[in-house]
Amino acid sequence: MDERVGGFGSDTSGLTKGLDVRGFFGRGLKEAILGLGCGSVDSIVDGFLFQCSLDEEACYRRQEPVKMSKAAKTAYATRFGINGNGTIITITVTKDGVIIPQIDNLIYQLEKYYSLREINASDKRNIYLIEKDEKDKTKKSHILKYQEPIGEEVLYKKDLHIDGFPEARLDMRIFKATVPLTQDGTCREGGILIKGKNSVHDITLFCFEGNPYAQKIFGEIRCKYIDDLMKREEAILSDRRDGLEWNYPLCKAIRQEAEKELKVVIDKIRKEEENLKKVIENEKTRQRFQATIEKINKIALTELGEDGEGSIKSKEGKLPAPPPNGFDFVPDFYDIIAGRKTTLTLKGTVPWILKIGGIVTLECDNEEITIENKVFTIKEENVVNSVVTFNPKIYGKRVGSETVITAIADGLKAEALLRIVAKIDTKEKHKPKTGALKEGLFNEIQFDPTLPKQIRHYFDKETKNIKISTKCPSVEAYLGPSGEGQDELHCQVLIAELVSDSVCREIARKKGETGRLQILGEHTEAINREHYRLIAEYAHIIHQALVASAGRRING
Repeated sequence: MDERVGGFGSDTSGLTKGLDVRGFFGRGLKEAILGLGCGSVDSIVDGFLFQCSLDEEACYRRQEPVKMSKAAKTAYATRFGINGNGTIITITVTKDGVIIPQIDNLIYQLEKYYSLREINASDKRNIYLIEKDEKDKTKKSHILKYQEPIGEEVLYKKDLHIDGFPEARLDMRIFKATVPLTQDGTCREGGILIKGKNSVHDITLFCFEGNPYAQKIFGEIRCKYIDDLMKREEAILSDRRDGLEWNYPLCKAIRQEAEKELKVVIDKIRKEEENLKKVIENEKTRQRFQATIEKINKIALTELGEDGEGSIKSKEGKLPAPPPNGFDFVPDFYDIIAGRKTTLTLKGTVPWILKIGGIVTLECDNEEITIENKVFTIKEENVVNSVVTFNPKIYGKRVGSETVITAIADGLKAEALLRIVAKIDTKEKHKPKTGALKEGLFNEIQFDPTLPKQIRHYFDKETKNIKISTKCPSVEAYLGPSGEGQDELHCQVLIAELVSDSVCREIARKKGETGRLQILGEHTEAINREHYRLIAEYAHIIHQALVASAGRRING
């Protein structure tokens, strides 16, 4: 206690004596206690209880060790789960300006904080955040676990030499994630962890911070020589205890070597991203898409009147709209942020589809995704305008994971596709094209290589764009990720079918939502009937716009 808690400004951790520990010059435990207020340390060793405390003025007090009674051992086992040796650190927050985060934010920060990441990801330990009430009773126990993003290894180099430091070696392992990562702050998903033998000292992208082509980069650099310099009491760590001192000669050399290797990786990613950003559609296809947009917006106006103009101002007190098929997730595709609970919307029509008193259950095909509330009862008091709404909460940690959430009720199924992301980009507002209708239900038709492969086509209600997924196997067979094959007639026919289905499905859904659809019998059947009627009436017009005349037997 005297050495580890009572000492200041010296090697209280034992690093310079050769111990494999994380602390350095007494910074860590005492800093955490005094930075928040005051605290105490209780440690049980071989049946003896050792206790000490630090007050707000950094005054250290230690009690003499005592032999623990049977009752004391039982009390520590019951309250803290310590059945043998163990340590309890208690911190009381008394400093002004210290904000205690909400439990969900605390979980998020503890799991993702960069210097704890290796500890949280290890299978050698279990870490719990236990939430207690005012009476010290456990409300909930949260397992803390960090899962690195899904990605492919793009660089692995071992035993790299560092100029000017013949004793030092560098191991680099760099990955490219499947989706963009957060690249700022101490809880960033991306960035390169800088490690010594036992500790994570920093996280950075070096000169590539803010580089748009480095958004998917994560990994680690390990240099055990950092520990050797720390044992010599070299000032290799920042005085602020917030990372490495990058003006120190070794840190400069690590930066130089890392930037040289990373440049090759990021240049390759830049070329790949620039190819993806190129407009996949060639000029002929773009002309057909623009002509089609004008035609389908006229169809929407014919079928929906003013509701077909696109942006409708929401009316105060508007009643909930029935789901497209009577029992659906709305929408059926979600991007959810890793480590944050997201609320989904599941709707059903009552009594034609769902019955009062019935049960709705939710399932997930990915063990890494948690559904907080899996079972719902259909209650009459929750039905508004013949629609009942459920809001399951979903939680996932691993960036890049995909899953299907399935809702089941009385033999019916509704599915939503989820993708775990590190961030959700704010979409730019669409600028109307010259010659296109200014206020249309549809804005653009696009080939999109970023959509999950389970989706063939997707209508983005925010941008009002119809997206054709080039990664879907049934589409990929005819249309390449860079637009290969788009001039082939069979590919044009496929695109025309996908656009027809997307357009007619959205118009049918909109008609049901705005009360323009006569419902006779089940709502689901009415939406489906209207969907098929629209295809029968208008698909040939969409085909005429999207398929070259040489591929059509009848023109006009």
